[in-house]
Parts: sequence; C-alpha cells; structure tokens
Amino acid sequence: MDWAVIILNELRHLSAVVIAELLLALPALKKRGRFALRVALCSLVCAAVCVLYAVLYKFAMPYMVPISIVWYSVIFLLTGVFIAVCFEFNLTLLLWIMIAAYAAEHFVYVLVNEIIFIGALGLDIFRDGGAMFYVMLLCNAAVCAGVYYALFCVFRNNIRAVGGHTVGDGVANRIFFGVFAAMFFASTLLNQHNTENSAEKLNYVAAASDMINCLFVLVVQYITLRTIRVNAEKRFADKLLSDAKKQYEAFRNSVDYVNIKCHDLKHEINALRKSGGINAEKVGEIAKGVELYEAFAHTGNETLDVLLTEKNLACINSGITLLYMADGAALAGMDESDIYSLFGNLLDNAIEHVKDIADEDKRFIRLFVKPSGEGMLVIHEENVLARETAVEDGLPLTTKADRYNHGFGTKSMRRTAKKYGGDMRVTVEEGMFKADIMLQV
Repeated sequence: MDWAVIILNELRHLSAVVIAELLLALPALKKRGRFALRVALCSLVCAAVCVLYAVLYKFAMPYMVPISIVWYSVIFLLTGVFIAVCFEFNLTLLLWIMIAAYAAEHFVYVLVNEIIFIGALGLDIFRDGGAMFYVMLLCNAAVCAGVYYALFCVFRNNIRAVGGHTVGDGVANRIFFGVFAAMFFASTLLNQHNTENSAEKLNYVAAASDMINCLFVLVVQYITLRTIRVNAEKRFADKLLSDAKKQYEAFRNSVDYVNIKCHDLKHEINALRKSGGINAEKVGEIAKGVELYEAFAHTGNETLDVLLTEKNLACINSGITLLYMADGAALAGMDESDIYSLFGNLLDNAIEHVKDIADEDKRFIRLFVKPSGEGMLVIHEENVLARETAVEDGLPLTTKADRYNHGFGTKSMRRTAKKYGGDMRVTVEEGMFKADIMLQV
C-alpha cells in the first residue's frame, strides 16, 4: 500500500466522523469565537495525525494490531477534542454526539468497504491500491452523504430542542455515556477482527453483526435524546404551570379585594349623593371609575372569571378589544390549573399576535366557549395576524427567533385537550388565526 492510499484512507475515516459530529453539534451547541479558524487548525492537526499513522504503518507493520487498537481509540477521542475546541459544550452531550457520529460513520464503512468492495466485488483495495481505491472513496462519500442526511433529519428536532443546556451533565450521566461509548467501541473492534480475518472470504455474519450493532446504538441514542427532550419540555411546562398557579392566586386575591372596595365605595357614593356633600358631576366620575373595576367576568366558573378579567385588563392596556361568550359552568369537570393553563396560553398567544397590529379596528380577540352536546365542549378563539404564521401538524410554529426554546404553550394546550379526551387544531385563513379545541368534560 503506497503512502497516498494510507493517508487518504485515514483522512476518510477521521473526516467522516468529524463531519457527522459537526452535523449533530451545529444545531445544539454554541460556536466559540473565531470558529472558522478553530475548524481550520483542528483540520490541520487531523491531517498531520493521518501522516503519522502512515509512518507507523510503513515502519511498524509487525505491531499494527495493538497499534491499531490504541490508534483508533485515540482517533475517537481526537474527534471529540475537535468538537470541544470549536464549540461550548457539556461532557455528557459531547459523549452523546461522539457515539452517534461514530456509529453512523462505521455503518457506512462496513457497508461500502467491507460488504460491497471486499465481499461482493472481491477487491482488496487497501492492499492493491490503484483506481478502485479512489472509486471506493467516491462511493463512500456518496453513501455518507445519504446516511448523514437521514441522520440529520431524524435527530435535528430533538437535538435542537435540548441544545447544550438541558442535557444533564451529572456524574451519573457521564459514567453512563462513557461506559456506553467504551462498550460500543470495543464491540466494533471485535467485529472488525472477526470480519476481516477470515482465511478465505469476508465474514458476512460478523459484518452484518457490526452494522446491526451500529443501528442499535443509533436507535438507543435517538431514544435517549427524545427522552431528554420530553423530560425537559415537561419540566419547563410544569414550571410554567406552577408560575401560572401563583399568578392566578395573586390575581384572584387582588380581584376579591377590589370587588370588596368597589362595593363599599358604591355605598359611600350613594351616601354622598344623598347628603349633597360633594359635586354631583364629581360623584358621577367616581362612580364610572368604580364601574370600570367592577366589570368582572361572570361566566359561571370562578377560575375562568379571574383569568378573563386579568387578560381583559391586559388587553385594555394594549388597546385590544377582548370579546367573549363563555359558558363557564360547562368547565365544571376540569381542574382549576388546567383551565388557567389552557385559556391563559390561548389568550397570551392571541395578545402576542394582536398587540403589534397598527390598525385599531383589527386589534381584537374573539373567544367562544360552549357545550356542543354528547358531553363535548367547544372552545374557539380567533384573531387577526400581525405577521405570517406557519402551521405544522395542526399547531402554529413559534415566531420567536429561537423556535426550539419556545412554542411550549401550544404543546401544553394540546396535551391538556388530550387529557380530557379531545384535541386542538389551528388554521390560518386569509390573515386570521383560528384555534379550535374539543374537550370531553
């Protein structure tokens, strides 16, 4: 095997792992300063390491089996250092990225180099070199592109969602992923030994076992990541709900206090009118102010009343008209926290959309809550959109720049709907946002 073949083969392996790691790291981790320079310098180091391997291969051939075991262990760690130098990270997520990337690269290697070229075509391209080696490199690059694209499509939503901050980086997680990485790496070395050291032909059983091992690891990595994402969203949703409960209690106490004061003021105003101790016009102004605070929602459900009053005051402050027709009594079967969370998220999203509309005639929110028979409850909300909103799977995509750290409100609403045997669908038609929620209460 000539120098070029040895160096290029090692570059193929190293670059394939690093590219897979970059695909997984870019959506999740924050790039360090002078990112391009860091990538360039790390790439030069990787190239130098490949040249060093060629030297060892040429002059230490009798010892290549133990050298290769140590070598590829070092290469595996080196790719992790590459990511660590270029991105801000925590160790647990870095280990996760290294394992997933190595599994994807090794799957392609076994498929292309071993099963297709060595097994099916019977070519020992590393020993013979020649044009077929470069054909193998091109084939490897093409298959890598397809597999990596599929990998990115499958993992991107989850990895973007968890990012570098919600993956727990405790000692237990580090040990788990560290042991998992060591076991997976050892199993690939064992399978490689069984695959390529058959006396007459490729050991297809060992090669297939190697590929299945890689697929199994990728499935485990996906499940792990999705579990982390779901748990992170649940923790965030629970925090929102806890904050909402505290806000609800504080606002309910305030409303009760204002109502008591308004009731007392009405009696005092009537007494002043009768006594003539104050200007009648001034009394009228005070009475109108009291009536404004007394405009408390009366839907038949205390929780909904408090929420609508709170959101109505927010709308008044933002110049928004909140129109509602609600049969609160139909919500008797729902928990207070679910009512506050569901309607709070619904109206908060609507206010967020409407408050930036310049045309005052379009700054309105309509809300309807009514039973529809057979134990079903229909909730309909609509408002004009200030900006274009995309809908995916019946839910609006957040308009925030960091879409993967937002949008929990709509997901929470759908979870609440499903909790009560219903569902939520959102449509955008002719500049109007419409949300329809069905519940069994």
